[in-house]
Amino acid sequence: MNRLKGEKGKRKYSSKVHKENKDTPTPSTEKKRWRKSAKKPRIKIDRTKYIRVDRDILPPDAEHKGYRSVVVQNIKFTTDNVEYKLERFYSPSENKLYEAELPEGIHGEFGNDLKAFVVYLYYACRVTENKIKKILEEAGIVISAGEISNILTQEKKEELTKEREEILKACLESSSYFHIDDTGVKHEGKNHHIRVICNEKFSAFFITPKKDRGRQSSTFLV
Repeated sequence: MNRLKGEKGKRKYSSKVHKENKDTPTPSTEKKRWRKSAKKPRIKIDRTKYIRVDRDILPPDAEHKGYRSVVVQNIKFTTDNVEYKLERFYSPSENKLYEAELPEGIHGEFGNDLKAFVVYLYYACRVTENKIKKILEEAGIVISAGEISNILTQEKKEELTKEREEILKACLESSSYFHIDDTGVKHEGKNHHIRVICNEKFSAFFITPKKDRGRQSSTFLV
């Protein structure tokens, strides 16, 4: 219309927005290529087994070209029961028996590796005690439910109790407030009370023979 009237036409403005080159990936759009890491260098080889070609099928001109490596991972779950023969001497003059001592750290019917395995299954893998018993018995270990319980609760009891007390003390000292509550519970066939001290940072549970909150003997659970 402006041009028909002898006026200048509407001015065209060039866009200042430049189109991005779609061929150039930006850091946000560029995808990192996933590469599978080599597993073989990290695998421990326990034994090597050579498998040879049947010589009867080889032609006369066949040349030996070494071996192609194939790694197969496997596991063995077996017992390592040790019978210690403790040497003994008797002195008639002293009326005394001398006997060799077990290696340091060995006491009771079960070795440290077995105890560590029980603790690992229970605390790290959340395996119940009856399942642990089944696993060990299927491997050839003769063990009772009570012995498994003792490994989990009685081994290093003093050390664990001290550690728990230190943790509770640190939690109480670092907290501006905490809640206390209790409820009745059966413990070893007798009426007891389970008490909880907690806030949003921690929870501690105790079993006490009486409901009163005075100083009394208690079993620190968690």
